[in-house]
Amino acid sequence: MRSLLNKHPRSNGFSGYFEHARFALAISGRLMMSTCLFLIHAILPFVPVPKFLNLEATIDYLKKSNEKLN
Repeated sequence: MRSLLNKHPRSNGFSGYFEHARFALAISGRLMMSTCLFLIHAILPFVPVPKFLNLEATIDYLKKSNEKLN
């Protein structure tokens, strides 16, 4: 079981399960916030999407996060 939890993280440059989990949770949290705000904005277009969660900022965040892996 232990090797199953560590195989993917280690093959992607993480020291183990918890480092990978922290990284994945940070990405999913950021995407979840952006998704929720875009959903609200779709229904109520007068509610602005904050600049730090707009599409360009989210793309930049994902690119920078991905670069940290390399």
